[in-house]
Amino acid sequence: MGPFGARAHATAGELAAAGGLTPPKNFSFAFLPQFIGAGETHALFHMLELSLVFMLLTFVVFAGYGIFAAAARNHVISRPRVLARMRRLFAGAFIALGARLLTS
Repeated sequence: MGPFGARAHATAGELAAAGGLTPPKNFSFAFLPQFIGAGETHALFHMLELSLVFMLLTFVVFAGYGIFAAAARNHVISRPRVLARMRRLFAGAFIALGARLLTS
C-alpha cells in the first residue's frame, strides 16, 4: 500500500500535505500543488508534469547564467587593465572592510 492508501492517485491536498513534510530545499513540492485543481483526477501525473517543466526552466536559466559568467570571465582575463582595476577595487574594498572592523 502506498503513502496515499490503496488509490492510484493523490489529491492536490494530499500532495500539498506531503510537501509540508519535506525539507525546504524541495521547493517544487511546496510551490507547485497550488496549480493543481481540487477535482483533478490525475493530480500526481499533473504534479510530475509541472515538476518537469520547472526543472527544465531552471536548467535553462542556470545554463544561461553559466554561459554569461564564462563570457564575462573571458572578457576580464583577456584584458590586463580590466583585471588590474578589478584587483585594486577588491583590495580597496577589503581594506575598507578591515578598517570598519577595526573601528567597531
